[in-house]
Amino acid sequence: MDILTIERLALEPESMLDATRISDHFDPAFFKTNFWFMWCTAFAFQPWHSAAGFKRYLERFAHMIDGFSRLRGIMRTVYNQYDSMVRPLHEWLNGHGVVFEMNTRVVDLKSIETGGLTRVVAIRRETGGMTRDTLVGPDDLVMVTLGSMTESSSLGSMTAAPAPYIQDTGGAWALWKKLAAGRRAFGNPGVFANHVDESKWVSFTATARGTDLLRIVREFTGNAPGEGGLITLPDSGWLASIVIPHQPHFIGQPDDVSVIWGYGLSLDAPASELPLDASAGPSPRRLRVGPGRFAGRSRREPSQYRAPVPRVPGAVKISRLAPKGTSHEPPDLRPQRSQPEPAG
Repeated sequence: MDILTIERLALEPESMLDATRISDHFDPAFFKTNFWFMWCTAFAFQPWHSAAGFKRYLERFAHMIDGFSRLRGIMRTVYNQYDSMVRPLHEWLNGHGVVFEMNTRVVDLKSIETGGLTRVVAIRRETGGMTRDTLVGPDDLVMVTLGSMTESSSLGSMTAAPAPYIQDTGGAWALWKKLAAGRRAFGNPGVFANHVDESKWVSFTATARGTDLLRIVREFTGNAPGEGGLITLPDSGWLASIVIPHQPHFIGQPDDVSVIWGYGLSLDAPASELPLDASAGPSPRRLRVGPGRFAGRSRREPSQYRAPVPRVPGAVKISRLAPKGTSHEPPDLRPQRSQPEPAG
């Protein structure tokens, strides 16, 4: 029956799903299946999230289900995404004359209506307490980030979990709300921004001295670092998952240091090993692997690993990702009444 429901959701028009949640379409037993654990941890879904969002991910990634256990078909970077993508891209753009303005927040886009089309004519930004406008010509392109899953996130430390979300201080969300006011083409940011407790999650990076942890995971899964997908612990209080990236994960990472990355979806649930929410108390400096199923697969006792060493960040609380069970209204990629891209 679950297969039939998944097929129906993939084929049904979004307009028929209306404001339903994923849990409105499945029996409770579905949320204990291997498919759900695989799907929800890969894309950070919760049962109360939007059925329309669930449908969109089915349409986008259904062809990869067969290889999900090893994330076959996923392109990976050699190092972490910052060292592999952000740094070289920044250097390349810098070399081509792109100007980066740091400590700057875009607060509004000024637009005009011409011939039934909307065109941005100025970008209003704040820098050092001063507000300035950057004029936009008729042949210029404006690319805007509307919302961000790391905007308004909070950082943890060696002794404290990430602080709970208090208020929306992120510029990307404030900009989206301003642009969307009275403009349906820009979507509904409240679907994502107003339900933090229903979409928050925490990621963490941990380090280990030596290679015992990598060896234990490889013996248990058969995957070398960088090959396998998420390893989910469905019985953990916070539905934790870890992944073993290719080593070294950071440029300059010592040869005798191993790095893993992980995250938890159920922050409010009791966790015996690691409290991921500030309300659960301080985070421990150490996590223990095992004894559980890992211990039986290795001659040595499971290693103890430390989180984190100075080059590796601690935990990060992500405020928003998926919309809750309400009308799924992201902005159009290009609003129908916006100025088209220039020819040539």
